[in-house]
Amino acid sequence: MSQAILALEGDGTIAVYRDELTAEGLIRALGRASQAFPLLSKEQLELLKDRMIENGFTDQRAIDAVNHVIDNYEGWNKTPNIANFIGFDRRVNTLTYRELNLKHDKGEIAWDDYVAVDVGLEKPRWVKREDSTRFGLKRWVVSGIEKES
Repeated sequence: MSQAILALEGDGTIAVYRDELTAEGLIRALGRASQAFPLLSKEQLELLKDRMIENGFTDQRAIDAVNHVIDNYEGWNKTPNIANFIGFDRRVNTLTYRELNLKHDKGEIAWDDYVAVDVGLEKPRWVKREDSTRFGLKRWVVSGIEKES
């Protein structure tokens, strides 16, 4: 995965997908959807493609969304709808330094379970250490020195 700086959303989350959407990625995802759900029409697949583009999907998010529907769709002998695919996203919750302190003081979290990451602001946000490792999030760096914070 790329080490691009993450964009912090209004709800304090960051998207884990930082790759791009390519024609090859779309073809792969739509082909997999068609294989798993042969009742999807060409028109539905075209609409799914358009909605993935409009909703800012990346190659990895498109494949993950299709895999998620394959793994979780319960409509036996029915076709999933576009929303089943489009609704899928992976996001990581972040905390400000103040939020981290409050949760720690209340005994809800341990400091060692969180690390500072760069979200493109003047100050870092904190995420669970496991999320930082799992999704390759860029650590907070000050003057070329990585800070454990």
